[in-house]
Amino acid sequence: MKGKALIIDNDFLFVEFLERILTGRGYRVWRSYRAGKGLEMVRRQDFDLIFMDYMISHADGEQIIEFLKGWAKDKGIVVVVYSGCLLEQMESAKDMGVDYLIIKGPINNMKREIEKVLEEVEKGGRQRKTKIIEPRKIWPRQETARLLDHIRYMKSIIDSLPMGIIFVDSDGIITGCNIKAMDILDLSTEDLLGRRIWELSEGSDINRLRDLIRDRTTHQGDEKIMEMVFNGKTLTISAISLIFDYETNGWVFILKEKKG
Repeated sequence: MKGKALIIDNDFLFVEFLERILTGRGYRVWRSYRAGKGLEMVRRQDFDLIFMDYMISHADGEQIIEFLKGWAKDKGIVVVVYSGCLLEQMESAKDMGVDYLIIKGPINNMKREIEKVLEEVEKGGRQRKTKIIEPRKIWPRQETARLLDHIRYMKSIIDSLPMGIIFVDSDGIITGCNIKAMDILDLSTEDLLGRRIWELSEGSDINRLRDLIRDRTTHQGDEKIMEMVFNGKTLTISAISLIFDYETNGWVFILKEKKG
């Protein structure tokens, strides 16, 4: 066996395609179709190789990359990020800091490119800077560029808010946060992502949070206001249910420091 590989992607067919390549070369493969579960797996297991779709659903790919870079540092983990939309943001993609960045193209071409990446990894070489692999005869699309610009704009709004915001999936796993949340808790992306929200709390609040996450009777916008200790700080916390496609998809936690 050449090592352990993790795939974080909600595209079932592409995961199958990638898994066949990896198992064919002797890797043991784990897969996660949800960002939160994948992040938790990274925390709990030792992987040699991590593949992730930059545009995985219901998560901030850029923030997950920050987490993976911090986690992989000094552990020898090779991080490979891929997406079909990175061609439209090449300038920022160059600064992602992962080992490999693959821009998705025709499937036959991708198989060859992925095999080349694995050959380099197996020779033991690490990239000093991100190696970008681009398909031929594919051009940037204006509509995709506009969509990505809109996503960045909405993210800048969230980061500009004067209160901390933590995004939690339906399993209670933290999948994202804004800058203010990290400031309030004095924790980094690496400290927060992939943890269960109740791991930030203590005492009886742990069970209160577990019960809240398990409650499937909530409606869009339902808010529960609590006073809790998060990472040693007493905060006023608003937990708002997030309904997507008519079911509870997670929670938004709003953190406010107590005045006085």
